[in-house]
Amino acid sequence: MWKALSKNIQQKKSYGINTIWLLLDKVLSLSTVLFITILLPKYLAVDEYGLLNYALSFVMIFASFCNLGLNNILFMDLVNRTLLKTKLLNSAFFLISINSLLVFTLCLTVSYFSSNNQETFLIIFIMSFHLLFTPFIVFEVFFQSRLKSKYIVISRVFSQLFSLVALSGFLYFEASIIYFGFYKLIEFSIFATLIFIFAKKFISLELFRYTRILNKHLISRSLPIFLQSIMVVIMLKIDQIFVKHYLGETANGIYALSIRLSEFWYFVPMAIVTSLFPTIIKIKNQNESVYKKRILMLYISNIAISFIFIAAVYFFMPIFINFYFEESFHQSIETLRILIFAGFFVCLGLVTSRWLLVESWQRYLGFGAFLAALTNIVINFIVIKDYGLLGVAYSSLISYALGSFFFLFLFKKSRIFFLSLFKLKKI
Repeated sequence: MWKALSKNIQQKKSYGINTIWLLLDKVLSLSTVLFITILLPKYLAVDEYGLLNYALSFVMIFASFCNLGLNNILFMDLVNRTLLKTKLLNSAFFLISINSLLVFTLCLTVSYFSSNNQETFLIIFIMSFHLLFTPFIVFEVFFQSRLKSKYIVISRVFSQLFSLVALSGFLYFEASIIYFGFYKLIEFSIFATLIFIFAKKFISLELFRYTRILNKHLISRSLPIFLQSIMVVIMLKIDQIFVKHYLGETANGIYALSIRLSEFWYFVPMAIVTSLFPTIIKIKNQNESVYKKRILMLYISNIAISFIFIAAVYFFMPIFINFYFEESFHQSIETLRILIFAGFFVCLGLVTSRWLLVESWQRYLGFGAFLAALTNIVINFIVIKDYGLLGVAYSSLISYALGSFFFLFLFKKSRIFFLSLFKLKKI
């Protein structure tokens, strides 16, 4: 009895410590993002800021193809199949490496033929090299599954620190906008190196030695998630592509700032969900009622968090924009006050995506993401010329709502499961 009690206390302590590390990781990431968000518009012209964000959005769309949707599948397998952890990591690393190389080539090819000037192509060319470091994300997943997020944090701190030093240097010496493409490459390369060094202390790695059966297992389970992740990134980034091509780089700079300021707080619900889901996965196989209660608790906590941040950003961020940024960026207030409400659906979606994976309903996620991406593209085509940035913002909000939550009610199983959560007698 005492052994079981001691084990339970130790387990809760591990989850608590890991949550703190995850929150620290997200806080540091938030600080970096805020620093860059505040710093760049202060020193760059609106059109330059718009060009830089366009290039980043372009590369991020291709980045969604790189990991084959393996992250969440690998995470669950590392939690449930600990004896196969080395083989799982080797196979995942191999698959993502081959795919990342192909995606990198495709990104450069599309950019070469679609960029309307050499400057745009060069920035995308530099940024796209970070795609080659995508395979190292498997070690981040490994540490998350083992509740050892401190190694992720340490790697992130040093990588972001070097990246910020480089970025500050570019600003101080008034470097050409092309050089700003390097700051993401520096961050990803240092993070990949450090996380790999830490991982080698825990497991014996043979990165390009794979197991054919595990390859097939991972690919077959991840395919719906892969399609879903592509659709999600298209949903998130396609609006900036539309804005750049239809409204210009200046409008894209204004819109990019409102996006950055509306989503900086997403790290809080993300850290909570990431830290608590390993134990929820285990509870699923032990007690279905407790499992549902934990999911409901996550929904309630995320909703509460979203209300707090939405209210704070809606009322206080416009004051900050008017005080700190140049007048040319003040138009971002209107779109910010629309986009901030997407945070409510993001918080719901973080929980929804996890429990659909636990229930092996990945195909629902894929459909929801496809519906959201298609909706975003169609509405943007219709409204962007007549309603400008406001139309784009409303299009994004509607897409978030469909892709994060309302698609659940299109399927009987997910609809019944979700509604059953609210029939629980006691949380």
